[in-house]
Amino acid sequence: MSTYTEKEAKERWCPFARVWSTTSYGYAAAPNRTEGGRHIGSECIGSACMSWREDKRFGEPGKRPGYCGLAGKPE
Repeated sequence: MSTYTEKEAKERWCPFARVWSTTSYGYAAAPNRTEGGRHIGSECIGSACMSWREDKRFGEPGKRPGYCGLAGKPE
């Protein structure tokens, strides 16, 4: 596990994000993945997420790299 800049994190898929869509059966669903990969809109939201943690070992507050707190601390 490693830390990322917020820009890098926002390019990664979040398993907790959900995107409302309509299925081929005509009902609404909230998937975060499609057969072709991740669903557009289900990426990490970085510091806007309650689980985002800044890595205090680097940089100044607000500009530090960070990580998803749900995944634990990076080694």
